[in-house]
Amino acid sequence: MKAYMFDVESGIFEGETFEHEDHIKLAEGLTTTAPPTFNKGQLAVFNQDDLKWSIVSISGMKERLTLFTEKEKQHHDHVNLGR
Repeated sequence: MKAYMFDVESGIFEGETFEHEDHIKLAEGLTTTAPPTFNKGQLAVFNQDDLKWSIVSISGMKERLTLFTEKEKQHHDHVNLGR
């Protein structure tokens, strides 16, 4: 069965594959929902809560990932200071 791969943390579309239906249901980062067509400068991003794709500009995604990375670093620094 055709499946669509996405990064589990960011949701960014990673490509197509063929997998057994049972594997798709159990595996993270796979869906049978096809991403919408996107243009140059855009990314398809899968929302695991809604089970839907959205189209995001690359610059917008870079901003999201930068904010996420900064939050993770601050959390990590805070946890390490508490030791």
